[in-house]
Amino acid sequence: MPEAAGPVLAVKGVSKDFSGVRVLSDVSLEVAPGEIFGIIGENGAGKSTLLKIVGGLYTPTEGEVWIGGTRLADFDPQVARRLGVTLIPQEFNLVGDLTVFENIFLGQELRRRFKLLDKRRMAAASSSLLARLKADDIDPWTKVEALSAAQKQMVEIAKALVNADSRIIIMDEPTTILSQAEVEILFNTIRDLKNHGVAVIYVSHKLREVKAICDRVLVLRDGLFIGIDPAEKLTERQMAASMVGRELNQVFPEKTVPSGEVALKVENLTVPGTLRDVSFEVKKGEVFGLAGLMGAGRTETAEALMGLSKQAKGRIEVYGERTPLGNPVRAVAAGLAYLSEDRQGKGILVKADIIENITLSSLGGYIKNRLIDNRKRRETAEKYVVEFSIRAASLAANLEFFSGGNQQKVSLAKCLDTRPKIIIFDEPTRGIDIRAKSDIYNFIQSLARDGLACILISSELEEVIGLCRRVAVLHEGEVTGILEGDDINEEEIMLHATKLKTSPRPETPAAAAEVGR
Repeated sequence: MPEAAGPVLAVKGVSKDFSGVRVLSDVSLEVAPGEIFGIIGENGAGKSTLLKIVGGLYTPTEGEVWIGGTRLADFDPQVARRLGVTLIPQEFNLVGDLTVFENIFLGQELRRRFKLLDKRRMAAASSSLLARLKADDIDPWTKVEALSAAQKQMVEIAKALVNADSRIIIMDEPTTILSQAEVEILFNTIRDLKNHGVAVIYVSHKLREVKAICDRVLVLRDGLFIGIDPAEKLTERQMAASMVGRELNQVFPEKTVPSGEVALKVENLTVPGTLRDVSFEVKKGEVFGLAGLMGAGRTETAEALMGLSKQAKGRIEVYGERTPLGNPVRAVAAGLAYLSEDRQGKGILVKADIIENITLSSLGGYIKNRLIDNRKRRETAEKYVVEFSIRAASLAANLEFFSGGNQQKVSLAKCLDTRPKIIIFDEPTRGIDIRAKSDIYNFIQSLARDGLACILISSELEEVIGLCRRVAVLHEGEVTGILEGDDINEEEIMLHATKLKTSPRPETPAAAAEVGR
């Protein structure tokens, strides 16, 4: 596809209304071939709306979009794609019961004679793309539903790279669940695209990454154009201040001091091929961290505790009462709640409204005389909307139209409505802005102050260090150490995460006997 002499993308006076509410107002920008163009702003600032307009998913209320000198008149994803636009969405756009290679080539399948699918050629090409991303541990014949969230992200990126005619690749929060090593691999891929004249639009709440990879940065605030500046001239603090309109520091709340009472006791938790003899305790009122690299077993530990792994063995106790493994209903009844890392896949129903989502797991508590008390459900939803400052046009609005931060708040409310004693937060700040992050940090510590035991899983070590009093570090399904005090620092965590260092853990002979039963 020949390159245009001018900008590869020109957005001219674009505005967008939803139900009479303006969410994007008079935004203009130009992106040159081979430019890495950053877009930052809080949740609800209009970033995703702008990206979906460029990607042909939304039609602007006002304004024009030009791609490579051609005006985008028919706002349709296929038209935008033919013009060279590829969008990697913030939330996964994959089909779970299709294989990895079927997802990567979805809509642009390779065929043999008689229009038969050439599965072997697509699988081989997928292997090459994944190897380019250093993700060659992903089998292209595996169904996507069996992959971890981080592996799904790599598949999304490979899916974008398969289009050789791409002029513009849009990456919306591509690194939220990637390790630092995986981020560097992605950055090298982005630089390679830049060298080949492909423009990359990079959207992220990780301001350090924006400064490191982008040439210029656009700031949006409340749907308004604030400015475009060279990334090299902006500090992270200046970017954050521009996003919120005031100075803002990333400050973690004071850590809560837990009681001596053990809320959760995990002994020799084992899942064949995934976890081996994972043991730890979490105290009432404690924020306890699970750290490790991708594939270390953090999410698998959470899912086993929630009864989502039928092969799990070992012993868990909630306040001294043994809780059976492999039974999600019993886990919730015992007082466990889980905020999944895959928000749209496992945390919420995007086609349902606030009331339906918040009361989804706790619906049994709203049944009276065999009838559902919808008035009580509405009152509960109204309470959480106020308490969590959820921004929504109405309680009847479907979550697909919410920002990532507001979707996360609804998911949190759903967890809390089961009245848990222990809550597991898996990547709770994934894809949300700096102010919403601060709200969630304070919220987690407030739960701990109220006596809940909290388990935090995060790929951002800054969060683990800033929030947790103790941290269990995992490597390939094993606990390599439980850190506390001054030992909770990046160096110690990474040494244990790579198993360059291990710390002894208490022996649990009684629990070891349980595993064999």
